[in-house]
Amino acid sequence: MKKFLTIMLALTLALTLSISAFAANLTITNGEGRNYAGYQLMTLTTSLKAGDTCADGKHNKDCYNYAYTINADFEDYLKEATGKNSAEDILDYLENDLEDVQKFADNLYKAIKADDVAPVEITGNTATIDQGYWLIADVTNIQGTDKANSFVMLNTKGAMDLELQIKTAIP
Repeated sequence: MKKFLTIMLALTLALTLSISAFAANLTITNGEGRNYAGYQLMTLTTSLKAGDTCADGKHNKDCYNYAYTINADFEDYLKEATGKNSAEDILDYLENDLEDVQKFADNLYKAIKADDVAPVEITGNTATIDQGYWLIADVTNIQGTDKANSFVMLNTKGAMDLELQIKTAIP
């Protein structure tokens, strides 16, 4: 019995320290009748911090270590657009040095679209997406001059439920 308990304890410890991925529930508001495409620029893996536990058993962003990996489909685009070579440097640029997010997202989307890279389709106003750094593009065919397409740079780090409030009208 003691040997069995030791094995079970070792298995439990191994499972809690292994790399795990979380998904995020995405809700898009003000997006009725719109179509969206998602591009996962970087993937995100998480691991439980040594010595920490989440007492309530729920996802708590402070319980985890986070590691980003550049999605190979977007590596060249990100390196060219940021002038950086590693996932850490690209993430630092996106979070700290990027001055015009809208222009960056627009130019990145144009480059990706020109090469016809397949997106993750987001239908309706809710989706479940993998953790990571995303470019979300409103790909609705717009009719009229009082409408606008939106681009959102989205980092899901530590979030289980995300809400995007999309701006669809030109001010």
